[in-house]
Amino acid sequence: MQNPVAYQPTPVQAPITTAKLHVTLPADAKLTIDGRPTASTSESRVFESPSLPPGKTFHYVLKATVVRSGKTETVTQTVAVRAGQDTRVKIEIPEVVATEE
Repeated sequence: MQNPVAYQPTPVQAPITTAKLHVTLPADAKLTIDGRPTASTSESRVFESPSLPPGKTFHYVLKATVVRSGKTETVTQTVAVRAGQDTRVKIEIPEVVATEE
């Protein structure tokens, strides 16, 4: 008598319809994505988009703001994302150089 081979289904991965956005920026920076504030407060932040149609490119506007030496510094960057892809962005905010008078 032969031993029957147990059926093991192959996992089927659902299509990935979201994009992941990995943002590196100063931990004290406030970040908005398309004008909406985010709650994260670390140097490395990860966001997932809503469901996107595959094969199309979408753009988000990231705005990082930080106060240094009493002066507000803002950097704005437009980022392209696609469904099923991870996008990595580094936002650098220039240091405020104190001037002596």
